[in-house]
Amino acid sequence: MKVYFHAKWLIALIMLVAPWWVTAEQSEPERHWSGLAQNTSNELSVRLAAMQQLIPYSGANTLITVARASRDPAPEMRIAAIKVASYWNDIARWDVVSPLLNDKDVDVQGAAIRSLLPLAPKLNSDQKKYLDDQMESFLKQRASSMSIEIAELHIARGDFQQAKNVLTQLTSQGYSQEHISLLTSEIFWREGNKQKALNYLDAQASKLTDVSPLYYQMGLMLVTEKRFVDAEAALHKAHMLEPDEPKYLIALATLTKEDSPKKAVSMFEQLYQMTQLPEHLYNACYLRLKSGLSVDSCMNELAIVAPHIVLNEF
Repeated sequence: MKVYFHAKWLIALIMLVAPWWVTAEQSEPERHWSGLAQNTSNELSVRLAAMQQLIPYSGANTLITVARASRDPAPEMRIAAIKVASYWNDIARWDVVSPLLNDKDVDVQGAAIRSLLPLAPKLNSDQKKYLDDQMESFLKQRASSMSIEIAELHIARGDFQQAKNVLTQLTSQGYSQEHISLLTSEIFWREGNKQKALNYLDAQASKLTDVSPLYYQMGLMLVTEKRFVDAEAALHKAHMLEPDEPKYLIALATLTKEDSPKKAVSMFEQLYQMTQLPEHLYNACYLRLKSGLSVDSCMNELAIVAPHIVLNEF
């Protein structure tokens, strides 16, 4: 399937995915990373590293870079384009990633399927059928392959027994117990055995004491069960084990901010320092205001990185 990026489509895509906090002050690093990624004279490793840096951005430079990367001769660049687009909203993600569902490279196909599977409940009937057909074709091609990725696809399709079979074989081959544990708990959860899933994760976390994703998954499951105190403890443990991973702190701060806004302020401030994303600074300022804390320094910084937020929101 060939994709044409007309100007009208590109402008519409910019409007769809560009977050309201992106400002001119952020454009210089975005231009820098976009330039590195698009320059085909650079080493592939340099271009891939630049693509990774574009994940927080959604400006025109990023959109053009991702569009070009999705048609790059190197499959690694096409996969990198999928990874960046996976952070975009549903429509934009589908438009960029769906043409890669029938890519000539099976690794690109797999990455495209995994990126689009979370959208399945929101897709129209034609899109859903296309995704299902491509996934069925992909699994047939990889029928003899045993990997975590294949297990994930079986779980997504609701074929839990086939997923268990794959995981059993991977266990016998000495594959990473961390990944197997995460997927096994997800199977229990999706089968409706929620307490069994939590008990299993707890037992695995006792064995693999330094594996943060186990606590993160446990925390998210506990949130859905409205066991917020236990969820906070699990997410805090994940964050302590891997303090440089933003998603753990985002989950913890989001859970904490409703009941303990003062406590969440420092978390969002830390997130801003880690990511330089104005959305986290905005949350910190808002929670400071809500909690009756000083907002002068916070607002001054926000006025520099996102002046229109200060004008429109405060």
